[in-house]
This record gives sequence, structure tokens and C-alpha cells, in this order.
Amino acid sequence: VIWAVVVLPPVVLALLTMLLYAVSARRFELRINEDFIERSSGKRHHRRFPWNDVAEVQLRRVRAGRVDAMQYGLYVRLRREATPPATTRFDAPGWYHVCNVGITQDVPVEIADALTRFAGDRWNPPVS
Repeated sequence: VIWAVVVLPPVVLALLTMLLYAVSARRFELRINEDFIERSSGKRHHRRFPWNDVAEVQLRRVRAGRVDAMQYGLYVRLRREATPPATTRFDAPGWYHVCNVGITQDVPVEIADALTRFAGDRWNPPVS
């Protein structure tokens, strides 16, 4: 009985986390070109950041409020003079979430290549 009190809460929490991830996962399209980085899902939901407004791009841990979402995502930090988008959330002061890329720090090759090509020095790839 004592083992259930110790083991059960973490197991339930892990199962709830996996369930929430499966339910909340949406399909999206990520576009990275010479003009901008953009995430879109559907007709009305998009986040576009023109390169002229972006100071830095990083892979960071995704947080849902104060809770670690156990995922990594692409974030942009805007230049001081850039106007922040009204509909985009930020998880840390100055960092705007573009999209989630996975549960590890391994950025998919095609995304890393596009960021290297189009973001240039703004892209700070994770150090392994």
C-alpha cells in the first residue's frame, strides 16, 4: 500500500502529460525563407516574424505557464525597434514562441539547414 502512494502519483502524472500532448498536438506548417520565419495551422492561425525584425533564433525548452512542457521549440527574440505581434505568446521576456520541434534538442536537419541559410548569424544552434 505504501508503494502505491510513492509510485502512483508520478505514473499518473506521466500518463496525463502524454495524453495532453497527444490531444493538444496540432498539425502545422513551418516556412523559413529569405523574408521570414512563419508557423501556420489553418487559415486564421499563423505567426510570422520578418527577418528584419528578428535579432536571434534559439531552440529553448517550451513552458506552459510555469510548467515545463517537456518539449523544445523554436523561439525568436525581436529587435528592440520591432513591433511585437499582438497574437503571439512569449514564454520568457523578449522570446516569442514559433513552434515546437520535439522532445530532444535535436533540430531536424531540414530546419537547421534553412535556419543556417536564411537566419544566418541570428541562428544559435544548440551545442551538443
